[in-house]
Amino acid sequence: MKGIWKPIVNLVIVLAVSVGLLFGMNWITKGRIEAQKTESVRKIFGELLTAEKYETMDTDGAEGIAAAYRALDKDGKLVGFAVTASVKGYGGDMQVHVALAPDATRFVGLRVGSHSETEGYGSKTTEEAFYKQFHSLATPASVNGY
Repeated sequence: MKGIWKPIVNLVIVLAVSVGLLFGMNWITKGRIEAQKTESVRKIFGELLTAEKYETMDTDGAEGIAAAYRALDKDGKLVGFAVTASVKGYGGDMQVHVALAPDATRFVGLRVGSHSETEGYGSKTTEEAFYKQFHSLATPASVNGY
C-alpha cells in the first residue's frame, strides 16, 4: 500500500504544473490574440471606418452574417458598425464587408472580399465603380432593382 502513494503524488504534481503552465500561457497570449484580431478587422474595414477599437457583436442566429463589430473611436464613442456577410454569387459564395453609420440607417462603405466570380464580369464587384454606388445609400438598400 505504501508504494502506491508515490506515483499518485508524482502524477498530481505533474498535473498541477501542467495546468498552471496552460493557464499561464493563456494569460500571456490573451492580449496578443486580441491585438491580432483587432488588427485583422482594422485591415479589412480601415478604408471604410475610422475606428480605434472594434467590439465583437453576437451574431448567433443571424443568417449569412460571418462577423459583426461595433466600431468605436478612442473615447469609446460609436462611429459605426462593421459587418462581414457571406452572400451567394454566380460562381459561389462571396464575402462582403459592409460599414454602416452609427444609427445603422445608411451604408458608409462596402468592399467585396473573397469571391470566385468570372474574371471580367463578376470580378467587377471588387472595382471602385461598383462599390462606390453603395456609399450613403439608405438601408435596406436596393441597387438597380436588386
